[in-house]
Amino acid sequence: MMKKVFCRCSCYFKENIYLQQVDAHVHYINDEQFRQDYKNLVSSENSIEQLLSLVYKEINRRENLDAEARKRKDQISREYQPLYPELYKFQSKFLSEKFKEICSQPKSSNEYLQRLSNGIYSMPVFTKEFCTQFLEELKHFEASPMPKGRPNSMNNYGILLDELGFTSFIDELRNQYLNPLAQALFSDGYVGSTGLDSHKAFIVSYKIGEDVDLSYHYDNAEITLNVSIGDQFEGGDLYFGTMAKAHRTVFSNFTFVEHKPTIGVLHRGQHLHGTEPIKSGERYNLIIWMRSSSIRNQLCPMCWKKPECLIPVDSDNYGDGMIKSIESN
Repeated sequence: MMKKVFCRCSCYFKENIYLQQVDAHVHYINDEQFRQDYKNLVSSENSIEQLLSLVYKEINRRENLDAEARKRKDQISREYQPLYPELYKFQSKFLSEKFKEICSQPKSSNEYLQRLSNGIYSMPVFTKEFCTQFLEELKHFEASPMPKGRPNSMNNYGILLDELGFTSFIDELRNQYLNPLAQALFSDGYVGSTGLDSHKAFIVSYKIGEDVDLSYHYDNAEITLNVSIGDQFEGGDLYFGTMAKAHRTVFSNFTFVEHKPTIGVLHRGQHLHGTEPIKSGERYNLIIWMRSSSIRNQLCPMCWKKPECLIPVDSDNYGDGMIKSIESN
């Protein structure tokens, strides 16, 4: 009997390794290749050997990522006492009535859905009441002794929502609202025949003395939803350039987006973008990377190749959104 399981592309362990010290993404095959390809990154502050040690550290983190995530998730499930347990079960009342109106007729003209540029949309998503309680829940978790993983290799501060227990919440939000909305707003080339059938969801936070901005990059997703939850802050506008190309960072004229609490920005994952520095306060954003297995099974957005080796992940882990069939007992 065959069953379908979610997987990662094997390139995850060697491609798109972000080195914050030199603000660059690199790929690693072996030491000789790395020394030759990235000798231009060497400076008085960073020798090639120092950069290699950072690469080794990141590869080791990735190799142990799923096992460490499982340990954190199990401990959080056993020991964490939520401030608002009712938030963990998705309810339509958490959504803005304006957002529900947009989703009910996504192809019709709607005053609440703003098309900011080609493939970039802005809209109200959550109610103010939900955002207030959600932010309090996030800060309650941050203040707890529970283990916390990094959202991704570029953000040092934030929360992995699937580890915190929000997987079913995001699943329902994605299946009921975001997938149909994306299918209406974007072409099949971005949502695929399977639709957006998996996700990675996390919180990123910015404040003075910690992360204050986010470098120009693209997401490991077909479609991304970025919702400003709060708090009080100044600055931190989003900016968008052009679409990513294989192994190239392309700069162009930017579209700037002021991000306000309760408002979400929906865009293609490979649309290059970044975040300007906040000037004061503290900012929290909910990020949902939505993925289509029918698209990424044909082309991995990280190595820009058809995945040659798919590595299965735990049954409650979406991995990087690829799927393969394996025999089951």
